[in-house]
Amino acid sequence: MPAVATSTGTMICPWERTYTTSGASEPSGRIVAARREIKDRSTELAERTAGWLREQGLAAEATVRDGEPGPAIVEEAKEWGADLVVVGSRGHTGLRRMLAGSVSQYVVDHAPCPVEVVHVKQKDGGQDG
Repeated sequence: MPAVATSTGTMICPWERTYTTSGASEPSGRIVAARREIKDRSTELAERTAGWLREQGLAAEATVRDGEPGPAIVEEAKEWGADLVVVGSRGHTGLRRMLAGSVSQYVVDHAPCPVEVVHVKQKDGGQDG
């Protein structure tokens, strides 16, 4: 049976709200344009990565979702029926991790399958802490 891999790009797009005189809120035109550009770039990157994986002989698909990364990755893994999720970790610790949260830890805690965490080394050879 051939190896199977998936390339999933997840994008975060927080909404900035502007308020009209009627009190209704909606995203400003600049925010809508920025979200569109981020989604376009994310889609292009995910497609390019999936293409590279296919060139290596793996089955791959690209998916770009709106939302918080951790829950989006877990939901995608559930929908896809993943056997394994691979996520990166920048190695944040202490206050930075507490304030920013940890996507990889969320995925480890909530994924419906095993999770492999790949620690990304910083340019100086160490991990961010």
